[in-house]
Amino acid sequence: MKKFHCSICDKNHFLFYSTESPLPNEVLDYEDSKDVTQLSEDAYVIKKEHLIFAAHINVTTEIPNYEIHYKVWVKLNVKDFDEKFEILTSGNPITLESEILSELPFYPKSRGLKATLTLDKSRSGLIEVESESKLKNDQQHAITKERLIQIMENFYHLGD
Repeated sequence: MKKFHCSICDKNHFLFYSTESPLPNEVLDYEDSKDVTQLSEDAYVIKKEHLIFAAHINVTTEIPNYEIHYKVWVKLNVKDFDEKFEILTSGNPITLESEILSELPFYPKSRGLKATLTLDKSRSGLIEVESESKLKNDQQHAITKERLIQIMENFYHLGD
């Protein structure tokens, strides 16, 4: 399945596989100050207290070989990261408590959800949502074709 029929506009649209959230206000508000340090394209330190990191939330579907990947931003405590950094540099993954800073349009109130962030040696991050929410439910249970189409319709007609 590469396309779906949209009930909103009566057209066929391509399925998307990933979305990317913009930088959160926590970074933008300090962008021109000494309070923010950019570590990489996907990592910032704010006021030497919080690490703002881009990572992925994966949602599986009942459609074979099809997942949705949401690139979102999370906030975690720098001290917690520093305490586990040696484990990460030795090649082992680490897991940290975090908070989602991105608002996903298909999941109202996704900003502020508690999550765990797992980083591997490549510093690629995977997020597992901990707070009770539609996003957590969709992440834990493969979504149906109908739910997938609902998300896609919202994606294509967000501003309508």
